[in-house]
Amino acid sequence: MAFSDHFVTFARGSKLADPAMMDANELPALLVPHLEYAQPVMELGVPTGPMRAPQSDALSFVFQSFVDAVSHRGGHDPVAFRLKLLGDPRVLVNSTGTTNALRDFNTGRMRDALPRVVPANFDTVQPSRINQVPPVAVQFLRTDRPPTDLGEPALPPVVPALCNAISAATGKRIRSLPIDPDTLKA
Repeated sequence: MAFSDHFVTFARGSKLADPAMMDANELPALLVPHLEYAQPVMELGVPTGPMRAPQSDALSFVFQSFVDAVSHRGGHDPVAFRLKLLGDPRVLVNSTGTTNALRDFNTGRMRDALPRVVPANFDTVQPSRINQVPPVAVQFLRTDRPPTDLGEPALPPVVPALCNAISAATGKRIRSLPIDPDTLKA
């Protein structure tokens, strides 16, 4: 298997913007033996602020959508296909804390996929509340692997999971964000 990604990214002067960096271990780097990353840089022109899991968000939308399309094209269950790619999961130490973190991550990331009116200023932005998003089912797999922390790996797959679910329900693959409801009607 081979994979090539041309990721246009942003910089301020000679420094890459935090949400625009691409790590050498970014999925699918450790899973694909023949991988090529190209990363041209464009001047950003506006300041950026902190963001959770910034290096993975844009890439995850593309890669997870690609993995989903490949699994469907090959006649595989998308979840089973991903588990096969990833191998054994790790041991989880605090499942209650992790469950709450995953629900919180999903609340913020669902908002990122949906169209919205741009407010006049950042002080008028209202964060999404847990009761404004669909319920999140969290399941953990038992394994004998050594424990690890959750970190932020649960953040980036939220938007592609939503888009892949829409694709499974409608047959229309979402290729850009935010989701345009008109593309689902066509």
